[in-house]
Amino acid sequence: MVELNISNWHDGRGEILRNISRLGIVCAVIIAVGMPLMSFGAMAGKPPPPPPPGNGWMVLYYIDAEGNCNEWGLYDLQVELPNAVHNNVKTLVMIDPGANWPDTGNANARYYDVGYQSVTMKKDLGEVSMGAPASLSDFVIWAKATYGSASHYALVLQDHGGGWQGVCWDGVPSGDFLSLAELHSALDTVKGSTSIVFDVIGFDACEMAYLEVAYQIKDHAQVMVASQDVGWFYGPGESPTGDPPEGTGGWPNNAIITHLSASYTTDAVGFASIIVNDNKDFWEHYHPLDTYPGFEDHFLTISAVRLGSSYGMLNLNNALGNFAQCLKDRIPTYETQIWASRDLAAGFGSMHDLDLHNFVDLVDARNLGETTQMRSAMKGIRDAITKMVCAEWHEPNHRIAHGLNIFFPSILLTYKFANMPGHQYSLTDFGKSWGGAYWDTFLKNMVRLTMVQTSYDPATGGWDGTATLVNSAHVPIVGATVVLQYSTDGGATWRNTNQGSSVTDSAGKALMHTTGPVGMLLRVTYATDSLVSNVVAIR
Repeated sequence: MVELNISNWHDGRGEILRNISRLGIVCAVIIAVGMPLMSFGAMAGKPPPPPPPGNGWMVLYYIDAEGNCNEWGLYDLQVELPNAVHNNVKTLVMIDPGANWPDTGNANARYYDVGYQSVTMKKDLGEVSMGAPASLSDFVIWAKATYGSASHYALVLQDHGGGWQGVCWDGVPSGDFLSLAELHSALDTVKGSTSIVFDVIGFDACEMAYLEVAYQIKDHAQVMVASQDVGWFYGPGESPTGDPPEGTGGWPNNAIITHLSASYTTDAVGFASIIVNDNKDFWEHYHPLDTYPGFEDHFLTISAVRLGSSYGMLNLNNALGNFAQCLKDRIPTYETQIWASRDLAAGFGSMHDLDLHNFVDLVDARNLGETTQMRSAMKGIRDAITKMVCAEWHEPNHRIAHGLNIFFPSILLTYKFANMPGHQYSLTDFGKSWGGAYWDTFLKNMVRLTMVQTSYDPATGGWDGTATLVNSAHVPIVGATVVLQYSTDGGATWRNTNQGSSVTDSAGKALMHTTGPVGMLLRVTYATDSLVSNVVAIR
């Protein structure tokens, strides 16, 4: 085991991070000028009460610090967490740094046991990918095998977030990340090996408060904590305004662990609320995010979302499916109004998402020929979100945020880019669900990615379909050559159909017919000046 000297640790730039005694002096000055201590995590004065019966909390930090997240991850390991009170809380860290460790000269991933003024390396893992499901599951399994069972478990994933596409982008191998399917696989392995269902799964990352993400982990946690917008941006000492001096590398984990220790909550919602409130308290003492150079269009948000059918997840999925069907049926008459509602809804960053509750409100306000079914669906969505979101904070000058995003791209090219091979929206648990499948169908019709199988005649083996193409301004693409291809081996190889090709008409539509066996996959490929070739629609 290696005991770190955290009072004289250098970060990747060679700057010495503040030592424990200096932090104590700073906190004392802060108290003297009357700033709320909760914002900075130190709990001074009377000692914490004795712990309740049981084995307390085990909080696991999965920190992918490769790339430009290195200083943030190291700051949490070296300063934030070891300055927290860990009474009745076992804090364990897996970290993969973006620069060499000063004691070994390599950048291997490591396991750490962190306590008050103590950071002890427990295992050197060599080079691993934090985007591999086994890296995450092995960490949790090791934690329980090494330290035994806890009464409550929390998992925090820290790195860049990609919404429904995934989290934790690793630098080696470059571009590897945990897709939602891989995250689900890792949590399945953990559950099968340890029986752990987490009280809280948190994403200390940008733009992970998605319905799609919540649905993916609903069987593995009671509460999800995440941000609808950016989560963090400046590292220690990088802010051009000079504050906060410790940087803005995500959650104030010193405060979070200290307050968890002091509260001895045995409730998942209680811990999730601590995370939300400590983020709120920290940020309300600094400038709004949009005053920082480069972040004028971003705002801080964080929400805690209860998962599972008993809290409304099934109701939300069913209501969303009905709502999506109603919207799809209204596209011929109300398409302009639907797009206007989409464009006015609270959107976040560059992930092509929007606040689901706010979007429903805007659609409702336009009265798009509402029926009893549509009104019931909209009420069901809003009621479910209200019940599921148990804690939420956003900057006061933010557009309306209710705690839960959903994917809604504005153009076909964006939908295609987001649906990279192997990571299609339709392959997420949400995309395969009843409500998610209808939402995906609605999206495809809105961005004009449609491949509609209209009939199949066993006698002739005939398949009929249409493909409609539009450009980024939703203007039909006329005269585009469209090729219908098929696959009989699950998409491993593709061949042109016996029809050959078709050309889009004045409405951007191409009609297609081919023959083939039941179960054959079909896709449309094309190339134009305004769209990348090989945009795929599979039915």
